[in-house]
Amino acid sequence: MHGQIKSMEIIRQPVTKNLRAGKVILKSSEEAGEHIPYKREEIIIILEGNGIVVIEGKKKKIKTGDTIFIAENKKHNIINNSKKKLVYVYVVSIF
Repeated sequence: MHGQIKSMEIIRQPVTKNLRAGKVILKSSEEAGEHIPYKREEIIIILEGNGIVVIEGKKKKIKTGDTIFIAENKKHNIINNSKKKLVYVYVVSIF
């Protein structure tokens, strides 16, 4: 008999010494907002949808399953340019 794995969501940010994480849902035409993770590295995992990541002015298409690494002090933004929602999780290191 096989066990069943159930999906779990983070309903609040975890409390850790060196990490911060969260889930973001962008509706069509929404964006995260350009920002810079000062002295922090960030990993973004696209769970659902399509869009664009802009890192230091360079645009790249993103889709479900993509993982994006943002180096410290790099200006970036996530943009949902599709008609469906874009869902992702992020993990940010805290130095």
